[in-house]
Amino acid sequence: MEEKKQIETIKRFGARYGRTLRERLAAVEILQKQKHKCPYCAYHSVKRSSAGIWECKKCSAKFTNRAYTLEKPSKKADEIEQGTQKDIEIISKKEKSSTYKDVVGVIEETQEES
Repeated sequence: MEEKKQIETIKRFGARYGRTLRERLAAVEILQKQKHKCPYCAYHSVKRSSAGIWECKKCSAKFTNRAYTLEKPSKKADEIEQGTQKDIEIISKKEKSSTYKDVVGVIEETQEES
């Protein structure tokens, strides 16, 4: 029988609590302990100091975020950019439709004048 390699962080539990729960905890702990990208200076030097409090070792910025992982700031920026692009598309569609109406109105006015 092939033995599965245990992850270092969950060895402390031994055979307790069940395999699935230990694996879930290991996945969370791996994400929690890695270095994250700072939203202020963009370096990968942010570490968790306590639950929900994160500190950048480079620029000394302290900020709050999720308890175990950082929410990616680039994701927020992408959502904002996509929102503005959608707004631009909607405005351009409105301008095109209004331009068409203006042209039709001009054509109708010229026909009425004749």
